[in-house]
Amino acid sequence: MNKYLSEAVTDLELLDLAGKKGIAINSLKKTISKPAAIHNLKKLQMRVINKEVVGYDYIYIGNDVKLISTCVLNDIRMVKTINLLQTQDRESLTSEEIALIYGFLNENLDYVPETLVSCLNYIFSKGIIHTYAMGSNGKIIGKLVRLCYDLESTGHRSLLEKIIPSKKLVDAVISECTWTKKDSSFEDSLKQFYILDEIPGDFDRDKEADRISTFIDILNCAGAIDIYKCAGNYADEVYLPAIKDYSSIAETVSKTVKAISLKVSSDDERDFILQRYFRKATYVKFDLKSLSGYLKNIQTLTEKELENSVITNACFLAVCTGNRYTGLVEQIKEKAEDDCYLNFVIEMIRERKKSFLRLMEENLDLFLQIPYSSVIFDPRFRDLCNMNTLQEKDMRTLLKKNDEVGYLYTKNTMNYRYLNGTYTFQEIITLCKQKDWIRGVYVGLNPDLRVDEKLRRIRQLFHGIDIALSCDLYESASAALSEESFEEYCRRRNITDDSKEAMFQLMVLEKKDPRITALADAAKTGFDVMMIIRNQKPELFKLGLDEFKKEFIHLDTDSKWLLENIEVPEEHMDNFRKFCLEGNASITHDYYKNNQSGNEKQAENVLLIAKAAVYGLLDEVKYMDFQKEISYPVSAEQEESWRQNLELMDGKIKTAEYSDFASCMNIGVKPARTCMHYKDGAYNECLLSTFDANKKIIYVSENGMIIGRAIMRLTKYSDKKKKEVSALQFADVARSAEEDSDEKLVVFLEKCYKNGFSGPKASMIYRNLYELAKKKADLLGAELILANDYDEIAIKNGFFKKQSSIYVSESKNGDQYLDSLGGDCQKGGYYVSGIFYQG
Repeated sequence: MNKYLSEAVTDLELLDLAGKKGIAINSLKKTISKPAAIHNLKKLQMRVINKEVVGYDYIYIGNDVKLISTCVLNDIRMVKTINLLQTQDRESLTSEEIALIYGFLNENLDYVPETLVSCLNYIFSKGIIHTYAMGSNGKIIGKLVRLCYDLESTGHRSLLEKIIPSKKLVDAVISECTWTKKDSSFEDSLKQFYILDEIPGDFDRDKEADRISTFIDILNCAGAIDIYKCAGNYADEVYLPAIKDYSSIAETVSKTVKAISLKVSSDDERDFILQRYFRKATYVKFDLKSLSGYLKNIQTLTEKELENSVITNACFLAVCTGNRYTGLVEQIKEKAEDDCYLNFVIEMIRERKKSFLRLMEENLDLFLQIPYSSVIFDPRFRDLCNMNTLQEKDMRTLLKKNDEVGYLYTKNTMNYRYLNGTYTFQEIITLCKQKDWIRGVYVGLNPDLRVDEKLRRIRQLFHGIDIALSCDLYESASAALSEESFEEYCRRRNITDDSKEAMFQLMVLEKKDPRITALADAAKTGFDVMMIIRNQKPELFKLGLDEFKKEFIHLDTDSKWLLENIEVPEEHMDNFRKFCLEGNASITHDYYKNNQSGNEKQAENVLLIAKAAVYGLLDEVKYMDFQKEISYPVSAEQEESWRQNLELMDGKIKTAEYSDFASCMNIGVKPARTCMHYKDGAYNECLLSTFDANKKIIYVSENGMIIGRAIMRLTKYSDKKKKEVSALQFADVARSAEEDSDEKLVVFLEKCYKNGFSGPKASMIYRNLYELAKKKADLLGAELILANDYDEIAIKNGFFKKQSSIYVSESKNGDQYLDSLGGDCQKGGYYVSGIFYQG
């Protein structure tokens, strides 16, 4: 037989054996030695995969069978492994065995067949194979088998038996060995878990799986393992809370176990007491003082008293403290209607809050008035608050109410975001009802500052600063406030006409970027401050504030665009520069871009209005069709009264009418974003109707910050249902009111926007809007009608709900948003019927 025929025979024999033994045919390409492969296949006693699968389509057998087939062909160890798995009633590997072997082979480990088979059989015997996902590449299963193999091969079968029953613990260990120490091998990382084998009996595997890395560090602390050894069969009751030296605690526990064993004669009774002792020791977080107190005080107890001492948490604490708080507990049981108060005081005893417990003893009746909804009963609050700092006045603070929302400081009204560590009661009460950024800034303040000083500085930001400070500025804000208070900064800067909001932004930016300091030094007015805040461009730092303002219209993209789109004669160039410096060019451009496709008329209109503002003729454009819009006989005196913008001052609160460009364009921005936002509001095609003659914007501001706003319309109403008016009409100025008595001139105050304010602040905003609208109506000799959300102020001032028809005038813009008359865009020129508050 020549060489060619010899090789052909060998190939045919190999192919035939592969088919009989369930070997993936395409794995034959990876055969290292054909004679060795034939030898291995002849030694193989069981098929790799069953005949049905091979007969169906052996070409497309999965990666798992391919890998196992390759190992069988080239490595006698895999043949031995499969043979060891053989039983009398099976002819081929099961799908579970294939998955396990494939996963293990993916780990690329050197292995001993007998040890591997022992691991596989152990996994099968525990019935855990189906609790693990069968990853397509076998990684999850492979790690499981690898864990078993490493522990088995290193003589830690007992540890394996402790870990395997908990999938959570297995996953945690595998994760630690695979990812947390990338510079170490799986086997080296696994060594840290050998200490688990020293825990006698059982322990709470699932609970410790959630903190496996910390748990291992705890076990390596002095005395920790000794505590578990003292617990013995009760180790599952032990939970050590933190990484610390447990030596003294272990010594106390050991003495206590001996003392209990000596006092109790019955084995069953001893088991009962010891099991619950370790449960109660876990309850008190293995606090040395508590456990030492228990050891000291059980010396005089009878066997029955010793048994009772571990029945409940309260009983255990009573022994730990020598019955120090028994009187307090009994009083609460007697006086409190809800167990929450008893549970609370027991927790305070457990946490050894001696000062607070003394406060409770001295003011128990006051404490029992605090509702269970109070923040003091919130575990998160108690984690953050140093309860020993509370005083009688703080208990009274928890009893404060608001007529609208009830108790002020409840579990549902407090936000703890960004807080960590321990704080005084006043800190938490002050901070947790504020915006997130307030807490974010506070926690970064210099810890060397006294608490009262830190609170004084942060409180200066509560009013007049309504911003959404970004997280990346918290550190700068904290650093700035640590150096000087906001009040001191404003006094040092001495800038006129500034808002608190703008000044705080300047203070933060100056700390973030030292280049801002030179610009802030040059700022004289609030307008200058806004220039710096809005234009942090390289040109600003290069030219300086004054030169930048002069060149602004040639540097700013929006200003250059506007200059190209409207005609600006030289005599109006200063006005144009001021218009742009105030940010109006940016507003104009944003509105134009949002409406140029689909609302072309509005896009062109905003250019006309911007042009009128630059020319100083905005009022002339606004009131050009006054008589036509009102469609009611209005005298010259009434028209002049309507044109004049009212302003009311009440301390730091200013309520005023506005008709300028920025005030009208920003109604969707201030005090909160609405559908009228100039950039992308859902109904902003109606925004320009605010420039109609019969509409005014009212803003309520506090220390320069806008906190509320409403639109006020001058129109007419009728008690009778009116037909639609088909077109804009000229008013008959000679017509007297008596000739058409069912139509009356009216000031209609629309819906109020108040940026989420509630309680007294909301009531104040409504009141101020009403007072301005009422004064305006009185000046005009018109009636006042209020939208339906003015319930409280309307009822208080004798208004009542009444069905009537409000005239909706046509708008020069075409579309207008009827906020309190249906909530959509309409053309106008007709009456709308509804129920409103009338005087």
